[in-house]
Amino acid sequence: MRSGLPRRGAAARKERQSSSVGRYVLIGLGAVIVIAIVLVFVLREGDPDLGSRVPEIPGLHQPPYSYNTNPPTSGNHVAIPGRYGFWGAPLVPEQVVHNMEHGAAVIWYAPDDPALAGSVNGLVRELGSGCLVAGSYASMGFPVVITVWGRLLELPAYDEVQIREFVEAYRGSGGPEAGLCWNEPLVPGEVHNQ
Repeated sequence: MRSGLPRRGAAARKERQSSSVGRYVLIGLGAVIVIAIVLVFVLREGDPDLGSRVPEIPGLHQPPYSYNTNPPTSGNHVAIPGRYGFWGAPLVPEQVVHNMEHGAAVIWYAPDDPALAGSVNGLVRELGSGCLVAGSYASMGFPVVITVWGRLLELPAYDEVQIREFVEAYRGSGGPEAGLCWNEPLVPGEVHNQ
C-alpha cells in the first residue's frame, strides 16, 4: 500500500502539471488571437484602400513625359513642383506629378464648370493647401479624379465625402519622397515661413 501512495501523489502532480500546461496554451492562444485582431485593424487603418492602386512608373526630372494613367499618378516630371492649393486654372501634369512624388494629393476636375470649380475650391480651403493641389484638366474620362503617387479615385460626379476621405487618407504619405510636401512653400521657389 505504501508504494501506491507515492504513485497517487505523482499522478496528481502530473495531472496538475498537465492542467497548468493546458491553461498556459489557452492563454497563449488567446493572446495570439487578440494580437492578430489588433493588427488587422491597425493595418486597415494604415491603408484604407480607397480608389485603385496602379502600377508606378519611376520618376526622373526629365522627358519623356508619358504616363500609364490619365490623369497621371507617377512618372517623369519637371524639376520644380507646381504650386500647392487651388489653381483655378488647368493643371500641368509634368509639374503636379512632382508634387505627388513629394506626397501631395491632386484633385483634377473637368474644365468649364464654374459650380464644380467652386465646390473644389471650397473644399481645398477647408482642408488646407498643404500637400494638396487642385485644378482643371480636360483630358480625362471622369468629371473628378483624385490622385496620389500610384493611386487614383475616379468619380462620376463631385462627391465631397469621397474626395475628403481620399485626401485625408493619403496626402503627405505616398510617393518616393513622401512628406516633403509638408515642408515646402505653397509656391515652390519662395521662402517658406512656418
